[in-house]
Amino acid sequence: MQGGLLCPALLLALAVVGASGDSPAWNLAGCWTNQLGSTADIKMDDSGILRGTYKSKVSSVGKQVQGDLVGYQLNSDQPTFGFVVKWTTESVRGSVTVWTGQMFDINACQTLNAMWLLRRKSSADNNWGATRTGLDVFRRCDEKCGSAHRDGALGG
Repeated sequence: MQGGLLCPALLLALAVVGASGDSPAWNLAGCWTNQLGSTADIKMDDSGILRGTYKSKVSSVGKQVQGDLVGYQLNSDQPTFGFVVKWTTESVRGSVTVWTGQMFDINACQTLNAMWLLRRKSSADNNWGATRTGLDVFRRCDEKCGSAHRDGALGG
């Protein structure tokens, strides 16, 4: 009797392992585009450290700006993450933006739902107006970043 149960249990275990190959890769590495057309081109190392480039289609100067991205991903079946962008374009240098959020699989589309805080350089007298907040929804679209590292892995 016990031998008769082993075969169905083994088949069930193999089915579960086989089905796990269909689950999304819960990894932020790749190119992500938000609702305004801005892109985050993210590489990730084995410990979950994120590095990359962020290009914003919207800015206070009315043109595309870009910055260096660094952050962390905490691995799970729907990972949480945080990253910061140090803006490098001359017209917005001295500003930083931080995002924190979670990755979801919505209708078979990998999505990052994130809140952000933008801090502009300011004087102490104008401190009250130097921080802005908002929400972004990013979707994975590798064709828009133009990265040479399509696999998303960090190189040396």
